[in-house]
Amino acid sequence: MSLLGLFMLAYAGGGAGLPINRALSLFALRSRAASLDPQLVRWAFVFLFVGIGTKVGFVPMHPWLPDAHSRTPSPISATLSGVLLNVALYALLRLRTLVDLSLGQTDWTSAFFVGFGLASVVFAAFVLLHQQNYKRMLAYHSVEHMGLIAFGLGMGPTGAAGAVMHMIGHTLAKSALFLSAGEILLRLHTTKIANVRGLWRSAPRTSFVFLLGFLGLIGMPTSIIFSSELTFLLAAARRSPGAAVAVIAALAIVAVGVLHHVFAMLFGRHDGEAAHAAASVPEPITITHAVVAVELALLFAGGVFFLSTPGFEWAASIARDFMVAP
Repeated sequence: MSLLGLFMLAYAGGGAGLPINRALSLFALRSRAASLDPQLVRWAFVFLFVGIGTKVGFVPMHPWLPDAHSRTPSPISATLSGVLLNVALYALLRLRTLVDLSLGQTDWTSAFFVGFGLASVVFAAFVLLHQQNYKRMLAYHSVEHMGLIAFGLGMGPTGAAGAVMHMIGHTLAKSALFLSAGEILLRLHTTKIANVRGLWRSAPRTSFVFLLGFLGLIGMPTSIIFSSELTFLLAAARRSPGAAVAVIAALAIVAVGVLHHVFAMLFGRHDGEAAHAAASVPEPITITHAVVAVELALLFAGGVFFLSTPGFEWAASIARDFMVAP
């Protein structure tokens, strides 16, 4: 789908007078943006959004993501969720800038981001309520948070600044959580939430960072995600109050559902001989704990930075690169 969209852009570039060897250069296409066929550019963006949006994990193109992210080794899951999704989204944003310049407006592409973002957030919220696998729970969190980033990108320059913050916060939080999930898997040899009970007693270090990571992920002050959500929800309250209310309701559902699962894993009663055997083995300090501790420190210290004027201006300056005014 995305390849077809790229060919359509190249064809539009040829129609605008670009030679074939420059028809796939974003710089060259932007220089001729006003001459590109608007209808062809619109259709190209539709195909590109579906194709690249699949890699991002937008609903309804998301089904591959929970399977892939939950079944790979935890360091790979951390890379997939924290890096790969942002790279795919960045590619889509570079193309969005070109389309906005060609059409002379931003509203048309913003509608895609808001619509798919809302769908992703709401769908993931209800799935997370009854999730039974903690790695799949983290994977569906990726669907939710990519939806939140897309929603912010559709809310103008202020919302886009919040989306930039959210990309950074999501990378740190999700990487920390997948690495912590790997420690749980190595200790208990299961990814089923129902089979993980009393973890706080048997693995206090992993339990602490796992809980702190989830608190940061659902927007606890002073995490970066708290700052980002506050930023783009304030922008949404001015541009689309109904959408802002829908996102807030979805975030509340996510918080209730996820914390229910996490507290059951950490503080629930032991069941079965395997759980008691794991509880009797002392938890060693590993390099994973050190890496996760650094990520969580950055996650919560970064929220304070982004709430300051220099922090917001830095995020806004990055957002301006893909929010170019026509």
